Amino acid sequence: MSNRPETRRRQGVKPIVTDIPGFTGSAVSRAFAETDRQACQEIAAEAAVTPTYRLVVFDFDGVLADSADWMLRMLPSIIDEFGLTPKKTGELQTLRGSPTREVVRSLGVPAWKIPAIARRLRQMSEGSAGEITVFPGVRELLRSVRTAGVATAIVSSNGEATVRTVLGDEVLGWIDHLDCGVALFGKAARLRKLARRSGVPPRESVYVGDETRDIEAARWSGFASAAVTWGYGTREVLAEHSPTALVETVSDLKLCLGI
Repeated sequence: MSNRPETRRRQGVKPIVTDIPGFTGSAVSRAFAETDRQACQEIAAEAAVTPTYRLVVFDFDGVLADSADWMLRMLPSIIDEFGLTPKKTGELQTLRGSPTREVVRSLGVPAWKIPAIARRLRQMSEGSAGEITVFPGVRELLRSVRTAGVATAIVSSNGEATVRTVLGDEVLGWIDHLDCGVALFGKAARLRKLARRSGVPPRESVYVGDETRDIEAARWSGFASAAVTWGYGTREVLAEHSPTALVETVSDLKLCLGI
């Protein structure tokens, strides 16, 4: 089933935004309580004299790249190769929306195997990069962030070769920092390092991800977190982990970023 952010039916669900610097609490509460997209956009237009954050860091898979279906196709071979707990197709679909640590436990992945599995997945994704596309609206989003003068970065567990192939040279020209091959639970350290290197304090930075581990990494590094619902994690599971913002579409993400 496709989770494309702009094409799937919204069913009346609006983004949850719990903390957007530059917006008054009453204004945000009023707009979202009314579930009125136009009201939200008008408030953003008035408040966003400057972007919400000075540094926006994106995850790659599930945020910029539509790779979830590819990952589901690869999982059975990974399970066989590494002797993990077998799963039926329906069970794998259910795991897709589960917290990352729960997926690891359910598949019976010992900690010592995680680095080898991550390397294997990076090899496989590099070989299949031509099958992976970016989500609709992503290129325009990245261009808008660049035009707004905001520093940008990608912090991903996927390999750099795959990221470069999928995004292309033009899009990568809008990215200031590219940090790939990050350990499954190693993103917090990379985010802290990125904040020091960019000179932007964590409190003025946001990490845009699609999994519970992305929310955790942002929290542990002092970043705000924007959790998108068009990737791997389900809206319900992401909401349980209390991200700074929970967004349904690329347009909603632009609203949260103040661009």
